[in-house]
Order: sequence, then C-alpha cells, then structure tokens
Amino acid sequence: VWFETIEGFFFSSRRRHTRYISVTGVQTCALPISAARSFKQNTIGVLLTGIGDDGVAGFTEIREKSGTTIAQSTDTCVFPNLTHNVIAQGLADMVVDENTLAEEIKAILQ
Repeated sequence: VWFETIEGFFFSSRRRHTRYISVTGVQTCALPISAARSFKQNTIGVLLTGIGDDGVAGFTEIREKSGTTIAQSTDTCVFPNLTHNVIAQGLADMVVDENTLAEEIKAILQ
C-alpha cells in the first residue's frame, strides 16, 4: 500500500516496515508505476481527490500487473477531476467514499 503526500511517499507492506522516501521533482505517476512493477498483483493503488490525469498512467500500470485500484467517489471529492478521469476510463476496481476506504483496504488485505 502506498500513500502520496506533498513532500514524498510512504510505502508499506506486510514484509517491510513503513518508510519515507522524498521524491521532490518526480512526476506523481512514477510511484504507482514503480510500485506495480515491484509488487505486481500485491499492489493496491488508492486515488483520492485531486486535479489532473496523472492517476490514469499509474492505475493503468497497476491493472496491467493485476493489482487492485481504488478511487474515491467523485461525489465526495473536493476536486473530482483526478478520480473522474480514472473512473471514466474504467481503471478503478472499486469506487468508494472516504468513510469506507479503510474497511475496503482491510478486506483486500485479509
């Protein structure tokens, strides 16, 4: 599971401790692509509110590697553009609101 922040990214897996990697200046789609190539079907991509279409490239790679993709529902996004682009292209395995996101991830990991 990965989480993107303004300063960098958090990686977490069952076999490794959580670690922080600073990636200033790296395109945001680089992380999900890298995660998909490394973790293949064990990758879970989560796309939350935002602007742009860079989530499409990342989710495409995750799906190609048989990973799982989850997008926040556009109904609950402050900026629905990012998730809308992924959902419209059929790249989201699940579309959930932020209140059920944790439970969905937990169910996938069990």
